[in-house]
Amino acid sequence: MAISKIPNAGISDAVNFRNIFINGDMSIAQRATSVSSTGDGYKTCDRWRYERGVGTIDLSQASTVPTGQGFAKSFKVDVTATASPSAGDVMTIEQRIEGQNLQYLKKGTSSAESTTLSFAMMVLESP
Repeated sequence: MAISKIPNAGISDAVNFRNIFINGDMSIAQRATSVSSTGDGYKTCDRWRYERGVGTIDLSQASTVPTGQGFAKSFKVDVTATASPSAGDVMTIEQRIEGQNLQYLKKGTSSAESTTLSFAMMVLESP
């Protein structure tokens, strides 16, 4: 989508206030909507990469979302089988942001712009 087409939510300077994350609402899942995996990589929701620490996990584009926030989808991770984790085992969910999408921040120049990254996380645990 062209920058000029991004909704600006009433902000006159939409270029400097657009969201850097792509598919932050988890609405697009072109690879699959669910997968059981023991490997790392881009599995379900587009642009979101999973790296596991240990065990087998189920990844899915889910409809479990916080109420009243305007979201219809979420990125769900269920640990279905696990070996004994060690202190060094880490699980990550990441989005690698391409430099071409950050040029407007002017990093490395005397006129660099400040930015704020924000996100919401909902953790559900079984009893």
